[in-house]
Amino acid sequence: MMSLNVRFKMAVLAASLLVAGSVSAFPVVQAFKKLSLSQQIAISGFTAGVIRLWTKGGAWDYKMSDWKNDLKGLMEDHNIFDVKLYKNIVAMIDKYIIGRRVSIIDATTRSKNENGEIVAMKRKRCDVKPFGLLGLFDAYVLMQLEKIGEIAKGLDTANNFFTLFVDAPTVVGDNNIIIVKS
Repeated sequence: MMSLNVRFKMAVLAASLLVAGSVSAFPVVQAFKKLSLSQQIAISGFTAGVIRLWTKGGAWDYKMSDWKNDLKGLMEDHNIFDVKLYKNIVAMIDKYIIGRRVSIIDATTRSKNENGEIVAMKRKRCDVKPFGLLGLFDAYVLMQLEKIGEIAKGLDTANNFFTLFVDAPTVVGDNNIIIVKS
């Protein structure tokens, strides 16, 4: 888990990149500046939420059955300038919007078979289930895109493999006439 100091430095760096001058080495910043203000706010909020999700950890036990009690506790406090109300609002955003990130760990199970040999089976085990809007989005969209990116890394080698068969003979024709081209 990152310290508050590191998070602050990351936020300052991100803000300085966003307000950089028109001569920027980052085309993403230029594309970001061309968006409307509401789109910039939405993208910045989403990015801040994902960073919070990734740096938060997952030691909390969230349940949807707590929703009614959390909302009731929030609505009972009428003073909008109260520190307790502010903490309740932040806690609800942290719980239901940011949520919890999925945690998949490697699990090893050892057992003896009939021959007396010890067999170790390795598998993945879900340690913490995702929760909240961004936690579920991260688990079901962002992690899958990351896996697709890992597959795409080897695409160049797959293309090189298939170019070996370019000079192979091609069979063209219909049911009666078959022509082999080389």
